[in-house]
Amino acid sequence: MKKILAFLTSLLILCLIVALLHEFLPKSSLVNNREFGGWCSMYKDMSARAIGQNMQEDSMLVMGSSEFDHGQKEFYHPRNFFRNTNFSPMIVGSAYNQSLNHAITMGAIAPYAANNKAVLLLSMPWFYPKGVPPQKFAWRFSEGTFNTFLQNEDIPFKLRKNVAKRVLKLLKKGDPQMEYNARVAYKVLMQKKSSKFEKVYFNVRSTFVADRETVSVMTDMFRAGIKPQDRYKIYKKKIKKAEWRRVINKASRESYDYNNKYNMDNKFWKYIYSRKEPLIKNAHRRKNFKKSPEFKDFIYFLKICKATKIRPLIVMLPVNGKWYDVAGLKKSRRDRYQRKIRKICKKYKVKVIDFKKYDYKPNIIKDVVHIWKEGWLRVNEKIYRYYMQG
Repeated sequence: MKKILAFLTSLLILCLIVALLHEFLPKSSLVNNREFGGWCSMYKDMSARAIGQNMQEDSMLVMGSSEFDHGQKEFYHPRNFFRNTNFSPMIVGSAYNQSLNHAITMGAIAPYAANNKAVLLLSMPWFYPKGVPPQKFAWRFSEGTFNTFLQNEDIPFKLRKNVAKRVLKLLKKGDPQMEYNARVAYKVLMQKKSSKFEKVYFNVRSTFVADRETVSVMTDMFRAGIKPQDRYKIYKKKIKKAEWRRVINKASRESYDYNNKYNMDNKFWKYIYSRKEPLIKNAHRRKNFKKSPEFKDFIYFLKICKATKIRPLIVMLPVNGKWYDVAGLKKSRRDRYQRKIRKICKKYKVKVIDFKKYDYKPNIIKDVVHIWKEGWLRVNEKIYRYYMQG
């Protein structure tokens, strides 16, 4: 009896703390600052509410993974390149944000999309046989975004159910406590078979999660120097075709003193990949793209886009062809992945752009898979042209 009373007392105290925090915290993450869109932050990525509240008339979702983490101070990075233009990319993604996380995020954010367009940058390593690692998925999983996704009735019930089952399967291996929280949310919001305790737990937990997201986003914004503004500033400057040719030609002509045969950034080569090279020969020879759960996760993304009337552009990013050839994953085998993606996109009538012709070109890939310099410019151009289309 004492244990039960202690538990109930603790639960009551928790409820009071959550209620007090909820009462005094700001109810919006709107900052009216263009820097929010290009800002790369894990806390931003995990808050569909903050992203949605900061979608503006010149915004378009650009979703991807670790390529956004690299070169954030360089001119070529989209957060800098599009500054003071008529386009403000809403960047979402970091390392291990893959198809399933983006599918859930899309399902939560879609109602806020100003122009019903989005871009997804695909990385070939996502589609290795095992797909996204459960622990890495759990690391990037957002309870709040998942809850919002489950409540979006524009998405067919069966599709939400299938996505939820996939989520629970990954979380069971990656984070059992998070799996319990997600399962309770699924039972309360989808199955309608939850117990009274589960309903109370969900209500308290979801309020706490929403408030925690707000605090995390606002704190990280403060650290990044992104301050709320009275009005959102719209720029009218368009990037003309001649300007694209000028900056791309300039990047292509730039001479880089590579000290390695893979055309990698010298620092990356010296401190990371020069040490890996003796071990990499044929290391990927057994990898293929015949089967991977990532393909189904990618289909979930496309189905959610269709259900929410979002028109996605799929961009298959290039890789360092020389490195992968040595690693045993030669061009002919990489082509299987590209053909499979194109086939899926054709089935769902989605536009796709394949950058494989740049796999062996210098100034495109910084290391093994991360684009830089001319690579970013090529991708930026396609993103911008898609944004400007009617």
